[in-house]
Amino acid sequence: MMRLNMAVLREVRAELKRQELKPKTLTFWLGVGDAKARSLCAGNSVWTTADLESVFEGLGIDLAEMLSRCGARLESVA
Repeated sequence: MMRLNMAVLREVRAELKRQELKPKTLTFWLGVGDAKARSLCAGNSVWTTADLESVFEGLGIDLAEMLSRCGARLESVA
């Protein structure tokens, strides 16, 4: 489970960087405070499906596309 969480985290960070957005943007999309957003970005909290849907919608990326990217990231590590 933690490997999947880290793959999601890395992919979210990479997409934020590609779109030149700050991690602080997550607070807006998720409707959470800074502490929760920092915890997700640091890999200290587990991403929920609802979190993923909100963030990917904000990034303008289809959930299935992002999950396939995460799967590919997991395969390259295994």
